[in-house]
Amino acid sequence: MVLTLQELTHWLHRSWRLMQRWTRQQLLQFRAKYIKELNKEEDSALYLWPASMRRLFFKLTPPHTDRETFCLSLFYIGNGLSPYGCGLWLLSAMALSSPRQGRQERLIARRMIQFLWIQRNAERNVGVWTFHSLHSGQHELLQSTSSESSSDSSDSQERQQDT
Repeated sequence: MVLTLQELTHWLHRSWRLMQRWTRQQLLQFRAKYIKELNKEEDSALYLWPASMRRLFFKLTPPHTDRETFCLSLFYIGNGLSPYGCGLWLLSAMALSSPRQGRQERLIARRMIQFLWIQRNAERNVGVWTFHSLHSGQHELLQSTSSESSSDSSDSQERQQDT
């Protein structure tokens, strides 16, 4: 399921409002179900993830920091995992944490603004941002996922070769 940035923003906002009403048990059930879904995928099962990503994913003391959100988001983008799933995982981690209510709202807003900024700027930072690839087991440069970007880059490469 491919979502536009606007759709992703809407879904995450709606999901956060829903998660705020869930009990701790419901949040834990949601997270367990999501883990099962990830493990069903042969090429993205959690046991294939590097230890550093598993530690971030299962971090027991949310909220995630800016750097952790950035690393986890790029890992999802670079490996073709659902950005919606990453956003929901981050939201559920925040919902399970118990900072004071006003602080939690500010942290959620900060995390989601950062998460959406990363999603929006991923295409602009192709060849600059790196992620840990599940396929190669190494850090790789982020690759373009849209056909427009790849045709634009091939046009610019052809122009550079002509000069």
